Amino acid sequence: MKKQNALLERLILEPQDIDNLCTILCARDIDEKGYEKLRAAYLKMRKMLGEPMQENVVNDYSEHFMVLFYQHFFYNALKDYEISQDFDNYYYAIFSRAYKRDVIKSTIDLCKTLSEETSTFNKEHVLTSYLKALNNSQYSELTELKNIFEQNIVPQTLLQDAIECCKKEKIKLVIFEDNLSEREELKN
Repeated sequence: MKKQNALLERLILEPQDIDNLCTILCARDIDEKGYEKLRAAYLKMRKMLGEPMQENVVNDYSEHFMVLFYQHFFYNALKDYEISQDFDNYYYAIFSRAYKRDVIKSTIDLCKTLSEETSTFNKEHVLTSYLKALNNSQYSELTELKNIFEQNIVPQTLLQDAIECCKKEKIKLVIFEDNLSEREELKN
């Protein structure tokens, strides 16, 4: 844990060093105390690039930070207004770099956050954005995720509303197709 703390301290001093440290930090477990350090480094970097971040501005530095937040602290980051507002721009990049284990863990974190009454963000928007990006990822047919969504989001109307929102945008969510389990069986 000393090594990870030293790396996070380095990011606070030089946030742009995320280019060199992201892969290393992705390969390590980071304890809960690391969230505040990662947050401080990210906010410093964002300020250096000019605040507020313009909508749809995607840059490598932010992408690296968002990957780390997603992998290690998705629950905390979603609850943090200063961090959560930036995720929409990075879900596609996050899913392209994430492992199955990370996606499952973070989807559980998402469902937990969505189900809490104290969460103040636009839950339907966050869930819809997540589902759209997931739909375009290698995990679009992962039945485990469908089960996580269906069993862990309270109220279930939130999930149904997000699915309907996607349908209105003519996005067919593969994960919620009726014949998904049949296709998975054919693959095996």
